[in-house]
Amino acid sequence: MNFEQIILTPGTLTTMLASAIAPVTLISGVAFLITIMSDRYGRSINRIRTLLEENKKIKHSHLDQQHLEEQIKILFSRIRALRNTMTFATGSIFFVVLTICGSFSSLLFKFPNAIFIAITFMIALTFLVVAVSGLIRDILISLQAIKIEIKIGTNIKIQDAETLINVKNIDEDHIISL
Repeated sequence: MNFEQIILTPGTLTTMLASAIAPVTLISGVAFLITIMSDRYGRSINRIRTLLEENKKIKHSHLDQQHLEEQIKILFSRIRALRNTMTFATGSIFFVVLTICGSFSSLLFKFPNAIFIAITFMIALTFLVVAVSGLIRDILISLQAIKIEIKIGTNIKIQDAETLINVKNIDEDHIISL
């Protein structure tokens, strides 16, 4: 293609920028999601390091050792899930960038590549759905870890703890009596 044939008018430029707004907004949202995941990932790694140091320093009973190992297994499961989640979120950004490139090349060079643009955007959204699902999985795993902490650290049964946390189970008379 001859570059002299490319005519960049203000209308073409406006159309190009307008077509990039939605994908760029998606990139910002996914980047925020990756920031959240990175924070959770870092905290999980630091918690494992703390638990390993605690294990070295203190003589534990068999029950304490078992509890510590269970915590480490859960945290490692979270770390693995978060790593995969961040990979899918980053892949989503990659495919959004490909979508933007396809859109710009379509408008600038008059390529008929609407199918490429649609496919890359669908892949980006699929990767984003997988990433959000992974984040939800991490939240559920962390809830499992908290349940173990409650079970071992207190005499409260898990069902009792859930009742204490669940605000819907508290009626107005109970609140007034407090």
